[in-house]
Amino acid sequence: YKYGLRGASGAVITAGGTLSREQFLRYSQTRDIDKEFPGARGFGFIRRIARADEAHFLEQARADGKADFSIRQLASHAGDRYVIQYIEPVEHNASAIGLDIASESNRREAAEAAMRSGEVRLTGPITLVQASSKPQQSFLILMPIYRTIRTPDTVEAREAALLGWSYAPLSMSDVLATLPLDKTQFHLRLSDVTDAERSEHFYDSNGDRLPELFTKRVQRELLGRRWQMEFSVYPPFIQRLHLPSPTLATLLGVLISLLAAGLAGLLGINRERRQMFLAEQARLAAIVESSSDAIIGISLEGMITSWNQGARQLFGYAANEALRQRFNDLVKPVRPQVEEENILARIRRGEQIRAFETRYRCRDGHSIDVSVTVSPIRTDGRLVSGASQTIRDISAQKAAEARILELNSTLEAQVAQRTAELHRLNLLLNSVLQSASEVSIISSDVDGVIRVFNHGAERLLGYRADEMVGQCTPMRIHDKGEVDARAAELMKEFGEPIEGFRAFVHKAEIEGSETREWTYVRKDGTRFPVSLVVTAIRDENGRINGYLGIAVDITERKAAEQKLATSLATTQAILDTAISPIITIDAHGMVRSFNPAGERTFGYRPEEV
Repeated sequence: YKYGLRGASGAVITAGGTLSREQFLRYSQTRDIDKEFPGARGFGFIRRIARADEAHFLEQARADGKADFSIRQLASHAGDRYVIQYIEPVEHNASAIGLDIASESNRREAAEAAMRSGEVRLTGPITLVQASSKPQQSFLILMPIYRTIRTPDTVEAREAALLGWSYAPLSMSDVLATLPLDKTQFHLRLSDVTDAERSEHFYDSNGDRLPELFTKRVQRELLGRRWQMEFSVYPPFIQRLHLPSPTLATLLGVLISLLAAGLAGLLGINRERRQMFLAEQARLAAIVESSSDAIIGISLEGMITSWNQGARQLFGYAANEALRQRFNDLVKPVRPQVEEENILARIRRGEQIRAFETRYRCRDGHSIDVSVTVSPIRTDGRLVSGASQTIRDISAQKAAEARILELNSTLEAQVAQRTAELHRLNLLLNSVLQSASEVSIISSDVDGVIRVFNHGAERLLGYRADEMVGQCTPMRIHDKGEVDARAAELMKEFGEPIEGFRAFVHKAEIEGSETREWTYVRKDGTRFPVSLVVTAIRDENGRINGYLGIAVDITERKAAEQKLATSLATTQAILDTAISPIITIDAHGMVRSFNPAGERTFGYRPEEV
């Protein structure tokens, strides 16, 4: 239903809030409501009307294809009207058109909750005026529509910008019409428990009051309301399960127990246990022999008692060469002898040695990095008879770690170098910005909040940078009337809503930059003309991430232009009133001016000479 509300809201917003009945009808004809939103009686638009504007609204509504349009109330009130202006399909919703939902507290509270939160809200159970035969079994679902494209950030701004709501009337019996519920076996009851002291039932799957068994209650939050769902079963459901009797269940349990005891006796036969043991031993031996890690058995005196294929591949010794040799004499570990003796002592005490890293020597004389895990080997009597060493070659891992350390060292140097370069560039940029004392340079983010305010801007406008950066937009230093006039020009030119800060940057976004004369307002209230160049700042992907405004004071230029215009006007007046002919000639002897006295004296018109 939210998708349907969002679609209706889009139709209203696209029309700029001046949607006509014909436009809303055309939009509704693009949707298949019964298929897309089963249970919704339709989708409509509720407009907020100030009480003082009621007569004007009625005049417009009647001129909009419904000559008999009128506002109806469920109870009189003195606040704004929330009037259902459109709803489609209109065939089974006609009685709702013109209803002021603010005249009933349940509907009004849900609408105002949606307005303040900026989110979809649901009313409590109501009786629809177009479905009065189903009392307290229906709802309105409402989505706020604001005059701004984005939802305002504060509650006050949302209340001020609200245009109205898109909404849909929902009948719970229609919403749950396709619910595959066998009413002879199951019972479903839905209630609104938002008010903890008063529960309102709005759906009951079965009016028959059969005995209800095993009732389960669950509460859920839903669009600003709290609903309770109760589900239970009837005796026929229990009967259809064909549950066995307790006596039969007891007999089956005794029988299963006897069978289990017999099976346990059979599994206890010594011959089978021995076969299973031997098979397990063979399986474990195969696992050890096929392991790619070296798995070596060592006696408590340090003598090698087993040597798998992985050990042969790792160290180069065959099993007959390694067995009955002292392990430390064969592979020459880099650990001190004292540490080896400490490891064997701990094994005798039954301790497990956590994995450690060391270096061993292979048969060909080269050394390798290995990871070693040592575990005690126990007899059936749980006595320690030796140790098992699992050894894994980690030479490649060590080489990779060394390479990573080398790369990290190089990377750190590159980062330090790059950081120093960025620091120098930042110092240079800051010096350039602060040295431009005769030019105002102001930069903002995409929302217009000032991020850079250079020394030239401080000197020209009288504000300190810390008063402006992160505190406000350039609107503070502009003449509001001039900005509003420019916004109106752009709105007429581009046919879309433009206001506030957008008046400075809209054209720059399209054309890359815009140069225009504006009036700046200093901190002390004095005004002066500037020539402002606004440029859209884009990242490497072409996305806009801010704006740059560079302005110069053109007060002197304007004064010079005014003085020149005055001088030209004075000169022209002298020429026009002179009683003697005055003729000017250029370097080529061509006539460039011919005053009225010249016309009277020589009889030529200026265009002739």
